[in-house]
Amino acid sequence: MFSEKDIHYLKEQGVSAASVEQQIAVFNRGIQSVNITRPAVRDDGIEVFDEDGSLMYAGLFDKHAHSYKKTKFIPASGAATRMFRDLFEARNHFQADLQNINKWIDNNDDIKNFFLSVSKYPFIDDLSGICRKNGKTPEKMIEDKQYSELLGFILDTNGLNYGSLPKGLLKFHKYKDGSRTPFEEHIDEASGYLVNADHSLNIHFTVSPEHMKWFRELSKFAGEIYAGKGIFLNVDFSVQDKSTDTIAVDLNNKPFRSEDGTLLFRPGGHGALLNNLENLQEDIIYISNIDNVATSRHMPKRVLYKKMLGGFLIEKLHVIRQLLENMKSKYSIAVRKDVLEFVKKYISSELFSVLNEMKDHDFVSEAFRILNRPVRVCGMIKNSGEPGGGPFWVKTHKGYSFKQIIESAQIDFTDTEQSRSFSASTHFNPVDIACCIKDFRGSKFKLREFRDDSMFFISAKSIGGRKLKALELPGLWNGGMAGWITFFIEVPADTFSPVKTVFDLMRPEHQE
Repeated sequence: MFSEKDIHYLKEQGVSAASVEQQIAVFNRGIQSVNITRPAVRDDGIEVFDEDGSLMYAGLFDKHAHSYKKTKFIPASGAATRMFRDLFEARNHFQADLQNINKWIDNNDDIKNFFLSVSKYPFIDDLSGICRKNGKTPEKMIEDKQYSELLGFILDTNGLNYGSLPKGLLKFHKYKDGSRTPFEEHIDEASGYLVNADHSLNIHFTVSPEHMKWFRELSKFAGEIYAGKGIFLNVDFSVQDKSTDTIAVDLNNKPFRSEDGTLLFRPGGHGALLNNLENLQEDIIYISNIDNVATSRHMPKRVLYKKMLGGFLIEKLHVIRQLLENMKSKYSIAVRKDVLEFVKKYISSELFSVLNEMKDHDFVSEAFRILNRPVRVCGMIKNSGEPGGGPFWVKTHKGYSFKQIIESAQIDFTDTEQSRSFSASTHFNPVDIACCIKDFRGSKFKLREFRDDSMFFISAKSIGGRKLKALELPGLWNGGMAGWITFFIEVPADTFSPVKTVFDLMRPEHQE
């Protein structure tokens, strides 16, 4: 399948021929749909706490958090192209049909409102500066119907270049003393709950190499601000490892080759960041999306529920580690009972039934395998029409059901039962996770061992007019964490405020 030249190229990529052949085998056999038994709901997979319960776990976090090194892990490498898709489409229309611009705008409320409220957007000062260099103002350009040129100043390299930059570098929120990026807002939020006992604040962003310079400049600026508050800001960066890129194939599942004959590899999606996550050294790691931020006035509530997730994690880590220690050093009938109760309540009722029938020697071996793994606590929000995956009970090939986060792309909707189960979901995943990747003795797990390699994604792409198929690794919080001990906790909807389109910046949670 591969020539000597191909083998040399694979070595340069840091990829073995065997792993590429395994990826091609995935294309040949197709994606294996998951088998969801039912959605995770309140009292069946999702923990729900009233205000007192939330405050109790937040207090538990405050009491014990200084015993743990903590950090926040934020994937921030993706360009914001989709955020500005509507503006790109509007500009294309303006350029193609100069005669009916006003009529088209009147029939497109989002674009109409964008021009009416452009002065309220957080990047208005930067935009106005660019317009002034060209002898104009945004308001005058709108008055003169120079819509296409104005959008160019927002989207293109001769302006703000927002159509190509990552979300982390864009101005999201406007304050009296200036505007802030999501990068800065994540640091501000983290300062409310992640400061360590030595007054350090650790936060990790995965970024693209071409944007590293600008992120480092923002980091230096933020570090000076927090130093004045007595906090030593430690912002760390990593890039997606090229060895996690995946082979592209043509429509016949043969390796896709570029015009010069070289094999084409593509980024493996956010599941490739499992390596970056494993390289972190801290005890407790929070994971969030870069665009899920809010203004300062919303921070107290967001911080409260971050602490709640962390407090619940700390409590369960203590229980799990004690059970593991007890099985190692002082196994007894009482220890067996405690393990069974925990497995039944939090992991899998089917697995409880199997464990319950085991003799002590086999029981300890299997129970230890079940409990000695990474742990995550995932905030879940009631469904309100937001896109994204959700919490489900998923049956493995061994017949046991476990809690997992599943995306719609993983479901076989031609199966009536699967479709019905997916539609019955009551909650969705906002990517609000507190986790631990160390075992009960403090050593880091090899996270690849807990990934479900059956949960790849295949997507249709094209390059230069030629169609191809691309392979994405199991999603970071989907198949990438399928083998983790998982807890779902309901969190309030107003702790989730993503920016998926530029128009979302006008939502109340993004207005100070």
